[in-house]
Amino acid sequence: GRQQVACGLEDGGVLLWPLATARPRPSRLGSHQGPVTSVATSASGELIATASTDTTVKVWRNQSARQAPTEFRVHFSPVRCCDISSNARLLLTCADDKLVKMSSLPDRRFAASLIGHANWVLSAHFSPKAERVVSGGDDKTVRLWDAERHSSLCVWYDHEGSVTCTR
Repeated sequence: GRQQVACGLEDGGVLLWPLATARPRPSRLGSHQGPVTSVATSASGELIATASTDTTVKVWRNQSARQAPTEFRVHFSPVRCCDISSNARLLLTCADDKLVKMSSLPDRRFAASLIGHANWVLSAHFSPKAERVVSGGDDKTVRLWDAERHSSLCVWYDHEGSVTCTR
């Protein structure tokens, strides 16, 4: 695949920067209606997911042209983080609605909610084989989930402040 950097902007824009040229110029894939809060790519590099405060997550094909992305509207508040499973079949999102959600990329549909956070969820990521999910947020917890059963496996409470990042 092409070597490039994907970035999301405060103005809602989504850019691709090529690394193969001496004087790179970005290509703009499109945009959200609010600031982009997270960018994730599939393992193959073929898909790019972007989350936004506009409550949407968009999934783009990795091509250097404006396009109509697949739009997921599964949250009702700003989306803080997104991730794509290693097999590119699941999209993971988390938001200020206290939920972590999974959606099917091939079906373009909501699949499941992971319920347990007591405040905004700021970070959520799949394990390498997508059998587990880790999340963290303003409730000062880190949670480990079984991605297939949609159930909580473990909760860590020993944080003095918000958990802003997990992996």
